[in-house]
Amino acid sequence: MSSPQPIRLVMAMVLSIAVLVALGLSLDVGHTAPAKQLKAKLLRPANSDFSKLTDAEKDYLQTHAAVQEEKKEEREFENKVPGHLPIKVKLRAEKEKAAEDMANDRWHRDLELEVKNTGDKPIYYMYFILEMPEINPGGATLSFTLQYGKRSLFGIFKGRAEAEDIPLNPKDTLFLRLDDGQVQGWEIAKARDKWPQPKRIVIECQELNFGDGTGFLHATPWPVPKNKPPSQAVHSSLTLISDIRSNHHRTSKNPILESSLNGGESAILWPTTFRSENLTSTLTSVATASTISTELCCPNDCRFVSVYRAQFCYYCSGDLPHADGMACLYDFDGICATVQLKSVVCSDGNSCTYEDSYPCGSGPIGATPTPSPTPTPTPTPEPTCNPATKPNNTNCVCGITYGPLGSATAEWGCACTGGTAANYPQFPGTQGYGGCPQGKYNNGSDCCICIVQNCPDGSPVNSSTCQCPTPTPNPTATPANGGGGGYEGGGDGGGYCTEYFWVWYVWINNHWVLTGDRDYAGCW
Repeated sequence: MSSPQPIRLVMAMVLSIAVLVALGLSLDVGHTAPAKQLKAKLLRPANSDFSKLTDAEKDYLQTHAAVQEEKKEEREFENKVPGHLPIKVKLRAEKEKAAEDMANDRWHRDLELEVKNTGDKPIYYMYFILEMPEINPGGATLSFTLQYGKRSLFGIFKGRAEAEDIPLNPKDTLFLRLDDGQVQGWEIAKARDKWPQPKRIVIECQELNFGDGTGFLHATPWPVPKNKPPSQAVHSSLTLISDIRSNHHRTSKNPILESSLNGGESAILWPTTFRSENLTSTLTSVATASTISTELCCPNDCRFVSVYRAQFCYYCSGDLPHADGMACLYDFDGICATVQLKSVVCSDGNSCTYEDSYPCGSGPIGATPTPSPTPTPTPTPEPTCNPATKPNNTNCVCGITYGPLGSATAEWGCACTGGTAANYPQFPGTQGYGGCPQGKYNNGSDCCICIVQNCPDGSPVNSSTCQCPTPTPNPTATPANGGGGGYEGGGDGGGYCTEYFWVWYVWINNHWVLTGDRDYAGCW
């Protein structure tokens, strides 16, 4: 019979071996996924000790290493809100990176718009459309919608605010995010229909309302100026029916009764108009004289439509913009507009189409056009700078120079102390880091500073060119032995300069370590 002591000894040994094995596996797992090492380069004189770094050089490497890592693919947000609207719209700073990250599957949950009232009137209603041009279910561009306020210019209140409505006052800011229905619907539809992650989002302000019946429809002030009714009105009704339908099921629910929107099928399908080129039309006319053609109502390719908001899709929260085609009888019945078919995803994952109207005229053309007044000569507009060539947004402004005979030119002027202004069109890069040529770095304020500040003789370099002053040549001496000679950097007597190299370092164990790689930079 074995004694208890050997048994306890064997069990202790087995336990120790198990712990060591587990520890070894943990260490092995840790080695299979090492942390990504940072790498950066530094401009150093050829005659310096590359292994020794000053604190300033270490800070420079640390700052610029992140920029040189593999750049993540970012989603583009194109802001198409007109500049004359009294609002400033941008992504919320705290959520901007998450919304732009193409690898973030929850980007739509992080998406938030920051809206500031930059005007002098309170704003009671705003409606934003965020288009995803790459995704077109059923031929209609997919979008998200964001809304502030309750009383649209095109609803039953005609944009008239009530006492309980809270406005966005001048200088105030608010944040808008997607409602839960759109978040849930996007996740359902993306998984079911294999939608791609959108690479581009277009932000538009579809409506803005000051609470008094005035505001903007896209870029156009509302109400649109009206003409008088045509002198020979023809009583006619026009119905244009699109052959493109919502992805929801059909239903016979009464669209007028709000109680009918509780439960049941997904949508109320009404005939809608101007949804794409493949429209089928039905014209029903009861005319006292003759039938009017809608092509005579508006110029060019515009159509005469009545703009309104309605909830036609059962699982979509809130009213959507719509447009109905009309006969040209009285201009207060509608406006001249181009109409685009778009869609929004509802909480059940199905998409619902709507019509977005862009005003393109001041009302229908009357039977007898009013003669145009003699045009007044338009003064020559003041020149402006091209925004695409603006070096940076931190220290550059547009300056206008006036010449003889009223001539004027506009060009960007930049101010930068101790260096030159960053120029992102010429030297692309991350804001606050890029914009600088070789031999300079961005100090974080969009000023490009020379990496090498002093010449070998101790004098400062030229802050613009980063070059040392050309020394005054000494009188040529007659060599005693007829030999050559010269300055540092070569024996050809070609001038005084010091060779520089881009030296590469890698971050290991909290230290910058030489990689052994270096690239010739030049001689200064």
